[in-house]
Amino acid sequence: MDRWTLWQTCAAQAWSPKWGDADLVGVGLTFLYASAALLTCYSAIHVWLYGSRQSSRWFWTLASAYLVLLAINKQLDLQTFLTQTGRCIARAEGRYGERRGVQQIATLAILAAAALAGLVLIVKSRRGNGLMIAGLGLLSTYMALRILSFHHMDTIFKTPLFGLGLARIIELSSLLVINYAAATKTPSA
Repeated sequence: MDRWTLWQTCAAQAWSPKWGDADLVGVGLTFLYASAALLTCYSAIHVWLYGSRQSSRWFWTLASAYLVLLAINKQLDLQTFLTQTGRCIARAEGRYGERRGVQQIATLAILAAAALAGLVLIVKSRRGNGLMIAGLGLLSTYMALRILSFHHMDTIFKTPLFGLGLARIIELSSLLVINYAAATKTPSA
């Protein structure tokens, strides 16, 4: 079986579109993703119309595009698609036993890229975007770790805290920070 056929076969087996988080917290998180996307889009438009710095304009435009994609993904669960497809391909090619090393390298690469991107955004973007950068950084790091789905990370993420799993608290907290940062954005920053 050629690589493209293998990928298609694994992708078809790995995922089907369905409503993701149907519980109350999941619906609330979906709402927060949607509101973060809308508020960030509004802030991006506002900064383009009234802001003065080009770097701030691009920051808010990219942040809004990112959050729109995350809002769409929240219920489509595309990270499960990527994870399951990767597992299927690794099994079919007899490389599933090597997954830990690949996961570790991928985790370090994602965290390094996120840290570098955050540093560049902080340096290039005008003051006043730090809260948004922090929220996006926390959410992105959380999502990167969820995509890679280490079993020990899953155990940590399911640890109950305030009646919710730690994963949901991290996701909820980062979305609240993002929503607040976008809602209180001033065009000059």
